[in-house]
Amino acid sequence: NLTYTQTAGLLKYVRVAYAPKPEKGSLGAYLHKKPGFYLSEVPFVCALQAALGLAPGTRHPVAYIMEAADDIAYCLADIEDSVEKGIFSIEQLARLLVEKFAEHGSPDEPVAATGRSFRSMVAYAESRAQKETINKVGEFFIWLRVNMVHPLVQHAARQFIEHIEPVYHGTLDRALLEDASLENAIVQTFKDVAMEHVFCHREVETLQLQGYRILQGLLDAYAPLLSVPVPVFHALTDGVCRSEPHLQMLARRLPSQLVKAYHEALKSHPDGSPNQPLWAFYYRCRMLQDFVSGMTDQLAQDEFRTLSAL
Repeated sequence: NLTYTQTAGLLKYVRVAYAPKPEKGSLGAYLHKKPGFYLSEVPFVCALQAALGLAPGTRHPVAYIMEAADDIAYCLADIEDSVEKGIFSIEQLARLLVEKFAEHGSPDEPVAATGRSFRSMVAYAESRAQKETINKVGEFFIWLRVNMVHPLVQHAARQFIEHIEPVYHGTLDRALLEDASLENAIVQTFKDVAMEHVFCHREVETLQLQGYRILQGLLDAYAPLLSVPVPVFHALTDGVCRSEPHLQMLARRLPSQLVKAYHEALKSHPDGSPNQPLWAFYYRCRMLQDFVSGMTDQLAQDEFRTLSAL
């Protein structure tokens, strides 16, 4: 269980899922760029805002720190995986990083926290990898992180302090690392290389297509549970529906905690209340969505194979 502050730190975006996406460049467009919480979570978010003194449509200051930490920690992860899979060699990646960085800033200009340029940091990591006899890829990325994580953390901290007023009020409409600095150029370089050369690689796209097929297959398999009337679905979740044996077997595969959460949520919308069938259908959809999204990759694949008789 998370505290209000911990939960608020995870709310990167402050738009409820049913609200329309704002126009690019409009006031608050970044904070509302993507859905941050569901319709069913509105009462909880309102209680959170009241407890923490957050105005609607604003972030908690911790969310800016979490966002920066996420950008710093994961900007290299996809690229490192691509080298380990042989999509790039270390030499190819080093050259590509410097070329891509030049589109955002000078690769020879010193970065404030270290006094070293992006080109020199990449070259140093490459030289350490060349000297390593066992794990060259690991050595390259260790030194790339050692040289680049520290200046990124320092820059995020400076941005937090320099913009403390909008950060404190949760109105800063950008990420801490999203500015015209060399530090932002570093993060953007890694993201660009991943997007333009890793995610579009055939092997990576094959994995994505397999993932989409598995997710679609699971949703299709459990979709019949959405079409039955509310009383029938309740009988299915109670395990007493003998008229629909196939659906009863599907219902038994649903995690008990999600079924309990479904029934608990519907207590606020008893039989005969306005829009009760709509809320029942909504919570049923959420239950199946939470079921599938909560699976590990392996569990999702196993469940798909089982239900597809593969």
